[in-house]
Amino acid sequence: MALGILEIIYVVLGISAVAFQYLLYKEKDVANINVYIINVALGLILAYMAFTALPANFTARRTLAIALGVLAIIALLIKDRTKDNSLISKTLLTIAIVGNMIQLIV
Repeated sequence: MALGILEIIYVVLGISAVAFQYLLYKEKDVANINVYIINVALGLILAYMAFTALPANFTARRTLAIALGVLAIIALLIKDRTKDNSLISKTLLTIAIVGNMIQLIV
């Protein structure tokens, strides 16, 4: 029963990650700061879940999960500080979200 609920959570997280990434890269000016902050929050939630799902002796993968969470925060800071590097910050945020999703699935 508990594994079924966990699978539902993974599916919902995967669908929401794809949907929010689509909204982030949409051509029109829909990718405003609200969509960006939701993506950063999703990246941090995924980093927390990936970190807490691993046992204590998997320090390399746990460190990677935290590094990807920090990468999401760095992407937000780049977006906030400069308007020219918007594509770089979106790419960093995508790396953080996709990396944590892969880490949760594997």
